[in-house]
Amino acid sequence: MKNIFFRQGFTLVEMLVSIVLSSIIFISSYQVISNLIQYQVRSRVHNEVQFDKLLLTNLVSQIIEKSLHQNDLFFQTQRKSLFKGLENSIQLISRAYSRNFDVAGYRVYRLFLHDDELYVSYRKFDSEYLSNRQFEISTGIKVEDISFQYLSADGWLDEWQDNKKFPKFIKIIVELPGSKIMEWIRRTGRK
Repeated sequence: MKNIFFRQGFTLVEMLVSIVLSSIIFISSYQVISNLIQYQVRSRVHNEVQFDKLLLTNLVSQIIEKSLHQNDLFFQTQRKSLFKGLENSIQLISRAYSRNFDVAGYRVYRLFLHDDELYVSYRKFDSEYLSNRQFEISTGIKVEDISFQYLSADGWLDEWQDNKKFPKFIKIIVELPGSKIMEWIRRTGRK
């Protein structure tokens, strides 16, 4: 009877085998969970970058493509050119609407980089005065670098110096985090 009673326990070999099997299962589970977490992090970062790309494209399109043609610009500003094209920032006048899209107006916009984020500043413009009250808003888009180029008869320029003409095309080059580079060309205003 004593031998049967003691035989109901585990031997040392059985204990070692169960520990080894448990360790293999634990390590495999850990690696699966770790891979899932890494996949979720990469996926979230990818989705954020895709969202930033979409937001950036829409923002630039809304501001630059709706900018006024040079004739309208001179007419509205009493011959004062508000367009300033620099290598790392751009200022132009663009159409703006109220929330209900029933009252048209104009805004002087400026796109620029500040503390690794894309900022938009704007101030109200109307034919009688140019408001001095300026608003600066972060777009929330993380950008490592941004540059603008302007199409002239001689090719692409880093800065636009001509106050009598308005560039018809602007090239925007943006470096997002992770060395992802976006480059696109936008027409300014009407033909």
